[in-house]
Parts: sequence; C-alpha cells; structure tokens
Amino acid sequence: MNRKISLFLTLIFGIIISGQEVMYEKVSDLPDYEILKTKLDLSDVILKVDQLPDYPHGINALRIKFNNYLDTSHITAKNVKIKLYFIIEKNDSVNEITSTGNNPEFSAAAESALRRMKNHWTPATFNDEPVRYLLSIPVNFSSME
Repeated sequence: MNRKISLFLTLIFGIIISGQEVMYEKVSDLPDYEILKTKLDLSDVILKVDQLPDYPHGINALRIKFNNYLDTSHITAKNVKIKLYFIIEKNDSVNEITSTGNNPEFSAAAESALRRMKNHWTPATFNDEPVRYLLSIPVNFSSME
C-alpha cells in the first residue's frame, strides 16, 4: 500500500511538470528520438497542435486509474524514474506504448497498466482536424519500505 501512495504522489507532480516541458517542433527533436523510432511508428505524428488530447474526466482521473492498474508488488528498486510515451490516434485510441528509464521491470509494469486501461481520449487537433499525437508522462516511483 505504501508503495502505491508514494507512486501516486510522484505521478501527480510528474504529470504537472510534464505540462511545463519544452514543446518540440518535430518528433526527431525529442531527446529520446533514437530509442522511440525503433519502438513506435512515428509517421504522421504531430507535436505542435491547436488542441492537446484530453483524457475522459481529466488528468486526475488518469492519475487515479493508472495508479489502480499499476502493479508494483514485484518492484525491488527503491527509486525509479521512467518516461511513458504513447501515441493518441486520430480515432481516439491508444495503440502504441513504450517507455524509457532506469528500471525495465517498472517500465514493463507501467506500460502494462496503461494498456489495460483501454480508455479513449479526445484526440489532439490541428487546423480543426484530429491528428496523431505523441504524449509523454514522467513517472517517478520511490519505495517507502
């Protein structure tokens, strides 16, 4: 239980900080681009949009649901930092998910949690048309045990 509380608090602040990150002009400008291009189909992904994608019932609902789906019972590391990347498609689905970070086990658990959520987003738009959008969310986990 303590492990999830710790994750939940850092996820809250991590997502808030994510909103303040540098906006990149194109996907190839991303710091993790070399890794991402091997894991995701980045064709037609747009980063500069008129309207960002929106999660049903807002970012707080995303935090709560992600925390509920995330299983950290097998994670032995004390401090973990990863960045989840996923593409929100034009049709509102999330089909491609990957992560970068310092703990493969936690990365796999976070990716699995996001996949199992199966929610539909309001897609990002550019010139009033839905577009493929790459979203990144930093997730920090600190064990209290």
